[in-house]
Amino acid sequence: GNKRFTSARIYQPGISFTADGTPYVFFTDNSQSNKPTVMKYSSGTWSVVGERGYGDAMNTSVGSDFTILEDGTVFTFYQQNAAGGGVSRRALNMASFSGNWNANNTIPGMPAVSGTTNAVYNPRAVAHNNTLYVTMTLNGTGYGLYKYENNAWNTLSNGFLPEGASGINIRDLSIATDPEGIPYLAI
Repeated sequence: GNKRFTSARIYQPGISFTADGTPYVFFTDNSQSNKPTVMKYSSGTWSVVGERGYGDAMNTSVGSDFTILEDGTVFTFYQQNAAGGGVSRRALNMASFSGNWNANNTIPGMPAVSGTTNAVYNPRAVAHNNTLYVTMTLNGTGYGLYKYENNAWNTLSNGFLPEGASGINIRDLSIATDPEGIPYLAI
C-alpha cells in the first residue's frame, strides 16, 4: 500500500489484524481536532472505517488502544480529553464499529472520575475469539480489568493493587491471553 495513507499528523498509532489477516490502524487524527480515526488495508488501498474523526477528542499523552473481535467488530479505547463530551473528562472513552460507529461510551461499572482520581491511563485491549479484555491504570486507586463477552461487560477488577502496594503511580502495563483465552497482565 501507500507509504503515506493519510496526510494528517497522527499520534498514538496502533495496528491490529482481523481473523483473515486484514490490517487496521488506529490513531489520533490531528486533522480532525485530535479525534480518533481507524483505517483498513484491503485490495491494495487504505480506506477509512466509518468516518474520519468519530467520537470526542483524545488525550494525546496518556495512551490508547484498539482490538478487533473474531466477528470483525472493532473496539477503540482512549482517555477523554475535555469536559462536555460524550463521557466525563479523563474517563475512558470507548467506541465500537460494526457497520457504523457507536462512540462516546464507557464501560458500565467503572469507577467515576473525580479530579484526577480514577483518571484512565494507558488502556490496553486484547481479543480472544469474540471475548475482549481491557485493562488500564485508574489513577490513584490501581488497575481496572474488564471483560466483554456475549454483548455484555463484566468487571473483573476495579482498583487492583499489586501485593504490598499502598498506592499507584505506575502507568505502564500490558495484557495478553493464552491459547485458552485466559488474560494475563504485566504490570
